[in-house]
Amino acid sequence: MEVPVTTGKFAGYVLVCSAFTKDDVPAVADLLLGSGMAGFPLERKTLLVYLGGAVPAFPQGTYLVGRLRAPRDRTRERIREDCADGVEAPARCDVDADDAAEDAPMSSWSEEKSVAYGPIVATVGVSFDGATRRRFTSLSPPTDSGYLSDLTVTEAERGEGLGRAMLAAAEEFARDMRQPWMYLHVALKKPGVVRLYRDEGYDVVGVDPGILGWRGRLLMRKSMGKSR
Repeated sequence: MEVPVTTGKFAGYVLVCSAFTKDDVPAVADLLLGSGMAGFPLERKTLLVYLGGAVPAFPQGTYLVGRLRAPRDRTRERIREDCADGVEAPARCDVDADDAAEDAPMSSWSEEKSVAYGPIVATVGVSFDGATRRRFTSLSPPTDSGYLSDLTVTEAERGEGLGRAMLAAAEEFARDMRQPWMYLHVALKKPGVVRLYRDEGYDVVGVDPGILGWRGRLLMRKSMGKSR
């Protein structure tokens, strides 16, 4: 899936999103470990095993990954430069750069191969049943609805609209899976994140205030029948 980036320094770019594969596991692990989030194994070796085991769960559960694709005119220019420098494969240089840009991969969630666009810059976990998500001691979302977690962007690209684009991809995936709702948790200590989800149409449906000094969290949801 391709999601236009409409704000920030990447406005005009496209975030090419697809389900992660075993080859993407190390990059997703690095993103999650650098995010400061909790809820998944914090030791890299253990996290790699955890993520590797999650790859076959598609489509009921997966991590979507996003890679940036430059605007088409920049793509054509880059291809021509790479051909001139001998970097681009000769077979691709035999095709007009305009056609090469048109042939960029885009189709299904499972088959889309987007590595041609560069490194993974964002990821988000999406689950559509109880077997493909964590267990919760409170504020458990319904197991027959979508659940979103671990939305994160590489540190250098944060604040540039990629998180919203990744969220849009996750929601479109949920609609493709015929899910009526998307649920998520947000820590109360992150008002900026709460505001982002409110702006995108999520409502608070539960509050865990926390105990013994631990900060609480919210359970939020959005109908997949609306885009915002």
